[in-house]
Amino acid sequence: MIFNKIDLLKNNKITLKRFKNLPIEEKKEAYALGRVLYYSGEYMKASYVFAHLTIADPFTYCFWHGLASCKQ
Repeated sequence: MIFNKIDLLKNNKITLKRFKNLPIEEKKEAYALGRVLYYSGEYMKASYVFAHLTIADPFTYCFWHGLASCKQ
């Protein structure tokens, strides 16, 4: 599940290369998690999720939009 992957990222136990290789369904799940965090007011946590998604898949507009929303 993506929640476990986000926890692993925070603990530096998973590399960005492995995160980049996540299937699109898990990236969508991470995006949904970022939106939930954003709408609950957890902007720093949401920006962490969106930043990793943006690095992993830089040509996906919604990842950038989520990150930008957290940084306003």
